[in-house]
Amino acid sequence: MKTFRLFALVLCTAAIATPLSWKPAPAQEVLQIAQSNWNTFSSPNGAFSILMPGSPQPVVQQTVNLPEGQVTSSLFGSRTEDSAYIVGYSDLPGAAIASAADRQLLFDSFLEGFARSINGQVVGQNPIQLNRYEGREFEVQMNEGITAIGRVYLVEQRLYQMVAVIQREQNSSQRIQGFFDSFRLGADSTAQPTR
Repeated sequence: MKTFRLFALVLCTAAIATPLSWKPAPAQEVLQIAQSNWNTFSSPNGAFSILMPGSPQPVVQQTVNLPEGQVTSSLFGSRTEDSAYIVGYSDLPGAAIASAADRQLLFDSFLEGFARSINGQVVGQNPIQLNRYEGREFEVQMNEGITAIGRVYLVEQRLYQMVAVIQREQNSSQRIQGFFDSFRLGADSTAQPTR
């Protein structure tokens, strides 16, 4: 159990690498971002695609050895003038998520660790699904008026993570919804998120 919480904390630390280092984009980059459109980003190794602004770059690629097995994480990020977007996945050892209780503990620990690691407070969370795969949608408020809105899905032994980081007063709900709803699993282009 203790190792499992450590394992969830490792995932959370990887998931927040970009938001913590996110700063407003320089003026030239803002101009390039403003002139660019959202594009489909695909990860052949991750077996997913999603719409993201600009050209997402790798922000975390790491492997951690735990008693339950190896955890490999890959995260990609991009940003606009006023927001940052992160998407990625972590391959989990099957023994760590064998039961329904283990899976719920994974979601709870992920969210708790994510909020704690960014000095934020969870202000909302809901169970969601991507076809038959369970997940969570969440909102975490941080200092300085910044909000992280995210979704995580557990697909077999892979935890997919998507996070949008915005200024709290910003009206970005349409962009964020488009970001989340554009997520597709590799061979399953019909998968639609549900609540």
